[in-house]
Amino acid sequence: MYPFWIANVAGPVDLVHSHFAPCGWTYRETAKRLRAPHVVSFYGYDYENLPFREPVWLERYRELFRSADLFICEGRHGAATLERMGCPPRKIRVVKLGLDPERVPYVSRRKKANQLNLVQIASLVPKKGHVDTVRAFAMALQHCPNMTLTLVGREPASSGGRISREIDSVLTDAARSRVRRVDAIDFSRLYEFMTEFDAFIHPSRYSEERDCEGGAPVVLLDAQATGLPIISTTHCDIPEEVVHGRTGLLTPESDAEALAGSIETFYKMPEETYSVFSRQAREHVVSEYDIATNARQLLAEYKRVLSGFPDDSTN
Repeated sequence: MYPFWIANVAGPVDLVHSHFAPCGWTYRETAKRLRAPHVVSFYGYDYENLPFREPVWLERYRELFRSADLFICEGRHGAATLERMGCPPRKIRVVKLGLDPERVPYVSRRKKANQLNLVQIASLVPKKGHVDTVRAFAMALQHCPNMTLTLVGREPASSGGRISREIDSVLTDAARSRVRRVDAIDFSRLYEFMTEFDAFIHPSRYSEERDCEGGAPVVLLDAQATGLPIISTTHCDIPEEVVHGRTGLLTPESDAEALAGSIETFYKMPEETYSVFSRQAREHVVSEYDIATNARQLLAEYKRVLSGFPDDSTN
C-alpha cells in the first residue's frame, strides 16, 4: 500500500530514485502515476542471485528495463551485466560509491619484512570468500610463520553455521592458534580497529546461487583510505576499487593457492615497498572515490534525465 500512498499524497515530484532492483519494480507504477522519471540503482544480489533463485525476475527485469529511465551501477562489470540482461546501453551509467576521505584518518604504518597481520571484515556469507581466506592463510603459514589473521563478522542464522563449519574444517593445527574470530565491532571504531593490521584481505567470489558483489565492497575503500593495502580477487568491480600492483594484489576468485601467493608477497615485502603500497592506497581513494565528487556526478545524471537525455546521440 505504501507506494500507492506516496502517489496519492506526494506533492510535485521531480524524480524517483529506487535503490535495488526489487524496489525499482515495486515503485515503477508510482513513478508513472507521479509522471516523474525513474532511476534505479543495482548493487549486489539483485544482479544475478535474485533472478537465479526466482526466474520470474528475468521477465520483470525486462519490463523494468523498458519502463525506467536510467540505471545506475557502481562500475563497469555491473554495467556490462545489465547490458547482457537486455538493458539498453544508453540507459546505463556508472556512478561510483565513495566516502569522505577527510573523516578517515590515514595511518603511516611500519611493516617489516617477514611479518604480517591480516584482517577481513565482512558478514559470513559465501560471496565474501572466508573459506578461501582461511585456506590460503593456512597454506602461506607453512612458509610465513610470523602471521595472524583476524576475521570480523557474524554468520546469518539462516546459514545454520555452515560457513563456520567449513572454516573449521580447513584450519590446520598450526593455523588455528593464529586465527582470531570477532563477531562485530562498532562502526565508530572501524578506523581505529584497522590500525592494528598490515593488510586487508577480502577474496570475494560467486556463490553457488550466483550471489556476487555486483560492484565491490565499500569496506575496501575504508581500508585503503586508512592506508591498508588490499589482498583480494578480480571479482566483479573490485579491480576498479583495488589497483593491482599499486594499492593491493588481485588473483582469480576461488584460487586459494594464488591467494596464498599474495599473502606471502606481502609477508616478505620490505618496509620501503610496503609504504609505497600504503600511500598509493590512500591516494587512490582520495582521487577516485571522494563521495563529494561522486555526488556531483549523480546530480549531473539526474539533470540529464530531467532534461530528456540531450547527449544520447553520443551513446
